[in-house]
Amino acid sequence: MVSAEGEQLGLMKTGEAIALAREQNKDLIEVADKTNPPVCKIIDLGKYKFQERQKAKKVGGQKKSETKQLTTGVNIGTYDLEIRLNQARKFLGDKDRVKLIVRFKGREVTHPEVGEEKINIFIKGLEDIAKNDLDGKPPRIIGKTMNVTFIPK
Repeated sequence: MVSAEGEQLGLMKTGEAIALAREQNKDLIEVADKTNPPVCKIIDLGKYKFQERQKAKKVGGQKKSETKQLTTGVNIGTYDLEIRLNQARKFLGDKDRVKLIVRFKGREVTHPEVGEEKINIFIKGLEDIAKNDLDGKPPRIIGKTMNVTFIPK
């Protein structure tokens, strides 16, 4: 038996423990049922549940990293490319990963160097705040897309 303050009260019969808890206007909670004899504690159950919810909120308040996806075509203009670059910077500033996808339409796939050029512009524009998954290798074409993932430093 453990009191509300954490001091050991020793072995007690169940009836005595319940009476002692009621005397203090608190609840008797079984803490460790696998031990012999089981360990019980006198606590205010409402207050205990409230504190557990507060702890869960603190832990749950931490943000998990997400992967944000930016899609562009091969014939994107410089202004639109700058907008995508600024969006990527914002996402990386929020500690999110950014996946850039360059899509090829129709016969554009016959000129992969144009898509590679767009990806290289992104790599140069984000090299100060992010690292990419290419490690110096040229990007590969998968189907009709070419992609690269940026991870915040």
